[in-house]
Amino acid sequence: MPFVALLSDFGSKGPYVGLMKAEVVRRAKDACLIDITHEVSPFCILEGAFLLMRAMEYFPQGTVFLAVVDPGVGTPRPALVLKANKKTFIGPDNGLLAGVAQKAGLEALYEIDLEKLKAYGPISNTFHGRDVFARVAGLLLAGEESFLTPRNAPPEPLPELFWMETEGGIAGKIAHIDRFGNLVTTIPWPSSEDEGRSLAWVVRMGGHTITQKVETYLQGNGSFPFFLESSFGTLEIAMRERSAKDFLGADLGEEVTLASA
Repeated sequence: MPFVALLSDFGSKGPYVGLMKAEVVRRAKDACLIDITHEVSPFCILEGAFLLMRAMEYFPQGTVFLAVVDPGVGTPRPALVLKANKKTFIGPDNGLLAGVAQKAGLEALYEIDLEKLKAYGPISNTFHGRDVFARVAGLLLAGEESFLTPRNAPPEPLPELFWMETEGGIAGKIAHIDRFGNLVTTIPWPSSEDEGRSLAWVVRMGGHTITQKVETYLQGNGSFPFFLESSFGTLEIAMRERSAKDFLGADLGEEVTLASA
């Protein structure tokens, strides 16, 4: 039974997620559909790319990932099929697949020829999630690839998805804010070797300096933010049973620095 993992910014209201699923199963009736999330912040390619990159390792080989965060829907931006680590990723060429390409390593890359894809039905300028990406997922599972064209150029990059070393420390971005207000960043959690080189770490963002490092949420002070290792293996800023987002006035894409105290 093939797995199709879906990620989008469509939300749970409206028909869009259901129509994408219908387009997959009408062409691949035995597909098993798994929702990673449809609550990516609207238009936020950074958050979508981060969650896709971090989620992919939990799915078995052969999984088809259908990822749609596509502010440029209907424009000339290419639509891609990317193969990496014996998995297939389908989505717009706007940076959404940049993390997958770098972390998993490209095995093959194709552009979707929309003119050839129209042989299987009309394509709306406003809903490529259904008419392009979901259609391609179903067709690929059915063994049809006539609409794919090999591509040599790498996918569109997304520099803000990756951390960098600066004079002030390791700089990254807030890439995901969960429903509790916890701030998940792109900065990798220090290894044991890194920990040994520094007696203490601090986190700086938006004029705030956060000094308390904990291992669990309950260890944190309820009055001030603290930081810990997220479930994605990256730096996370949180508060005990409160929203760090609201307390700090933080937002997606904001810069964060992890530095030696």
